[in-house]
Amino acid sequence: VYALVGLGFTIIYAVTRIINFAQGEFVMLGGMLSFTLGVSAGLPLAVAAILSIVITAIIGAIMYLLAIRTAKRASVISLIIITIGASIFIRGIAGTKEMWGVDAVRPLPFTGSESIGILGAYIQPQVLWVIGAAVLVTVLLQLFLTRTVVGKALKACAVNPQAAVLVG
Repeated sequence: VYALVGLGFTIIYAVTRIINFAQGEFVMLGGMLSFTLGVSAGLPLAVAAILSIVITAIIGAIMYLLAIRTAKRASVISLIIITIGASIFIRGIAGTKEMWGVDAVRPLPFTGSESIGILGAYIQPQVLWVIGAAVLVTVLLQLFLTRTVVGKALKACAVNPQAAVLVG
């Protein structure tokens, strides 16, 4: 999970030169939405995960349109402060009693609760799913960045933002 968050930080910083301090809150938001849709609404895990990704992406797009894009000509420090404010705002909303509160909640394992022994160490089966998903996303991201026009454009923005703007 940390590797995926790190990929998100890297991509956003490479293209925009802004550190998005709300990145962790968006990860939390996606996880909490997925948990809520799966447990409270009774949706299957796959459907809950896809819906939470879509909802979180919409919230991220709204944050971009309302906060980041409107301050596009602002200094990098101002944009970083905006992301810190977004982080505090999302964390504050999520922590209210009407949303999820501040008490820790542990979701049930989705692929069994029996630990698997590997070379004397024991891990939960869902850890293997998380590692597999992280590897899959990393490979797909690499393919996206090297084989698609949009991916190559993102890389161009990361390498030389000024030249990318001039070329369009």
